[in-house]
Amino acid sequence: MCIRDRSLIHFSNSIANLRLLTNLSLNFSENTAITDQSCSQLSASISSLKSLVQLKLEYTRTNITDIGLISYSDGLLSLRELSTLQLILYENMITDEGCIYLSKTLSSQLSLTILEIDLRNTKITDKSLKLLSESLQQLSNLKCLNLKLAENEQISNDSGIDISNSISLLPSLEEIILSFWKCPF
Repeated sequence: MCIRDRSLIHFSNSIANLRLLTNLSLNFSENTAITDQSCSQLSASISSLKSLVQLKLEYTRTNITDIGLISYSDGLLSLRELSTLQLILYENMITDEGCIYLSKTLSSQLSLTILEIDLRNTKITDKSLKLLSESLQQLSNLKCLNLKLAENEQISNDSGIDISNSISLLPSLEEIILSFWKCPF
């Protein structure tokens, strides 16, 4: 089923009052009818779900841009009990601007124990990954990190070093899954 902005906005309004909701998993993969406008509305609704502990948003191959990611980042700021966050943004129009904003938000998510971010085949560069690496250092309770960055041509070895250095400062890590870029031969 292809859900459009209007349906997603209606759904967003419907969940805004579910104050006891602890787990939310939404998959809009390959749905190019979803836009940043509906992301903003959904983000506003998600931000009211103060009991939310697990959040998964999957937007593989959609038309989400930095505006949508910034909206979600804003919404995450009010979720202080969040322990699991999965943001699957594979093959979208995310640039450094969105990734930098997400990085700043992540540094305030101190209750996170599981973090998965999929930014494969986006337009991010070393600039935003440096800030993402610094934000990871704040997540001292993190037990599982799944970071997918492959297929980003503007990422250099410097980003790998930054991320490695950050990981070494996370004493609670039990599981690490890293996917970097494809090296041309």
